[in-house]
Amino acid sequence: MRKSKRLPFSYKFFCIIIYIGGVLIKLYSLLSLVFSLIGSILFIASVLYLPNLYLFISFPLVILGFMFSMVAISKNEASKLRFAGIFILLLLILFVLIGIPFIFVGFGF
Repeated sequence: MRKSKRLPFSYKFFCIIIYIGGVLIKLYSLLSLVFSLIGSILFIASVLYLPNLYLFISFPLVILGFMFSMVAISKNEASKLRFAGIFILLLLILFVLIGIPFIFVGFGF
């Protein structure tokens, strides 16, 4: 009897990750939403609670979200999430312009 060779788990896991990445890379609007949301949450959390390290992590995420939004708009994606990343970034700008001065005045910084 011939013994079949089984693929190692790490190889299967790597193939699954590559497949998911290939599917997601076509969904620029979803990527823009995810990166913009994570970057915005980290930015707001770093302003309010967390150390400055998260502030330096949040800026590249926000920029990536903006870039993916521009790609989704230029490729004219059929998804309704096409403008969601830009909308989240506009909310973040409103938070910076309105929320941060109130926080500094409220806490007396």
